[in-house]
Amino acid sequence: MQDPDASHRHDSGQSRKGRVYVAYHKPAPLVAGEGLVPIQVGRHGAAQKLAMIGDDTGAHISDLNPSHCELTAHYWIWRNDPGAEFLGLMHYRRFLDLAARRPARRHPEHYELGFDPAAYARSVATFLDQPDCDIIAAAPTRLRFTLRRQYARCHDVADLNLLEQVVAERRPDFVEDLRRALDDSALRIGNMFIMRRPVFEDYSTLLFDVIGAVHEKLAQQGGARTGYQARYAGFLAERLLTAYLAGPRLHSLYPGLHIRDAVVLNVDPEPVARAGAAQRVKWVMRRQIPLVHAIRAR
Repeated sequence: MQDPDASHRHDSGQSRKGRVYVAYHKPAPLVAGEGLVPIQVGRHGAAQKLAMIGDDTGAHISDLNPSHCELTAHYWIWRNDPGAEFLGLMHYRRFLDLAARRPARRHPEHYELGFDPAAYARSVATFLDQPDCDIIAAAPTRLRFTLRRQYARCHDVADLNLLEQVVAERRPDFVEDLRRALDDSALRIGNMFIMRRPVFEDYSTLLFDVIGAVHEKLAQQGGARTGYQARYAGFLAERLLTAYLAGPRLHSLYPGLHIRDAVVLNVDPEPVARAGAAQRVKWVMRRQIPLVHAIRAR
């Protein structure tokens, strides 16, 4: 597929069939390898420059990181990575389980206290060499409420209403997919994925067209968000990705498309160390953490 924006892009220096980027916003154990590329998000104006590429070169929206979260890395990948067949995005503390070692029995996020970065890098290389699907994404989490109701309970519902308004105005072909997702309770967390490039290009075009318009309208309204709610663009994007992967539009564009759900490996030891006994029991019951780790964390 011809890329009309190729003149704005440059090579990241790796030559595999694909690249999976790992977003960092602070110092943390480095997860890297051939085809696995750390990238600092919010690097524009950051007090500390990490020893990795940043999201502030070429075409970028690095300055929007407080509201856009990992989407600033996604945008940088879209605009600056020239030729990989597959493109992906993970977090420094959350990774998709490409080796499928952790079945999603009750909850699709698992606390992986014995995470092996080298082994994970090998699993990424294996997938990129011999991909068995077109998309890998976080397995849907079933919430207690519909996505619409949950957003109203946990965030500013005006942002979600504005998202629906923008989609109706700019992407009428996506209105029904979004409505179905918001009326369901399944959510794909983290804005994490690996996608074959044509799908990545299509999704990125939709995502940044819609999120960009929402951002502009909020700025015009003087609707600044603070604290946790300042991350509104990241929250909205999780709903967009969920709707995009679940809706019929995607499969009509790419017949025979294969999507693989993956458990999210949370490699941050701090939540388990800080959790009380009741929370650890809940995680054990959901199979989010092995019993032995819950006991050791006491």
